[in-house]
Amino acid sequence: MIGVEVKTQDNTNRVKEAAWKAAFRNLQHAAAVVRRSAIALIKRSKKPSRPGEPVHTRAGLAKRAILFSAEQESAVVGFSYDAIGIGMQAHEHGGRRGDNVYPERPTMQPALEKNVGRFASVWRAYIG
Repeated sequence: MIGVEVKTQDNTNRVKEAAWKAAFRNLQHAAAVVRRSAIALIKRSKKPSRPGEPVHTRAGLAKRAILFSAEQESAVVGFSYDAIGIGMQAHEHGGRRGDNVYPERPTMQPALEKNVGRFASVWRAYIG
């Protein structure tokens, strides 16, 4: 007769915590990638960009004003109101600001679309 003794451990909480941390790290990474792509899309020029293309910046303020923040279940990437004011809203979505009418010059949407294919593979690597 052979005797076998088996001890089991419940690692459910450790696995859940590791998945939670990985998801947060991945979300931070994704937000940083979108920010970097948006910065790369903005060109320095004294002339305005054509409608439908990302904005141009004269002195680089638009590039420096893009920030990101990630929390446990969401991330936000966009132009800082403190640095650039509400003006970028009119550029990003098109519209009127004062007496001026601005055509749509999206910057954040193209940056997201450029990288959306990367996110699925990166997500798999963290949780995998």
